[in-house]
Amino acid sequence: VHAISGIALGVSVLPYGRKTWEIAAFVFVLAFLYEVVEFYVVPISEYGGRNGYLIDVFFDLLVAVLGAWIILKLIELRR
Repeated sequence: VHAISGIALGVSVLPYGRKTWEIAAFVFVLAFLYEVVEFYVVPISEYGGRNGYLIDVFFDLLVAVLGAWIILKLIELRR
């Protein structure tokens, strides 16, 4: 789910040239791999069952979206 923040970061830096886009893509790939590994390594029982897992994913999404929003705002302020 951190992958979503990677995508948002990538989209937010698109107007700033290819180099920043490449960095964002790299961050996205790392975040995506982390999510895949986490899904297979951490047993669902660790989250307290399926509902606990879904709640964890929801909060990951929330943090990713908030992070992307903050990055966008910081970029706007720097202009």
